[in-house]
Amino acid sequence: MQNLKEHIKVATTALVESLKEDSEYIDFHREELDENLPTDIVDFVMAMTLNNISLWIDDENSHITMDFMIAPEESDQILCVKFNPQGEVLEVVWES
Repeated sequence: MQNLKEHIKVATTALVESLKEDSEYIDFHREELDENLPTDIVDFVMAMTLNNISLWIDDENSHITMDFMIAPEESDQILCVKFNPQGEVLEVVWES
């Protein structure tokens, strides 16, 4: 939880990179919810909100997750950024 603002910045950078590779999350929300959502990836990520931070403790797979959502009042779809205990991004996954 130290340097939370810096970790959020790292997470949003990871989200941008992930969505550049696969924009299905953006496409889904623009089609299903609101065609007026930003089409630019950076703008879309900046419109997302951080909804949850979790700590997962496991002997081998401990990690921290940050759950980001767009339009949380309308959609339960999450882009989850997973960090290792050293604060490095492990992956970005689409969850609900």
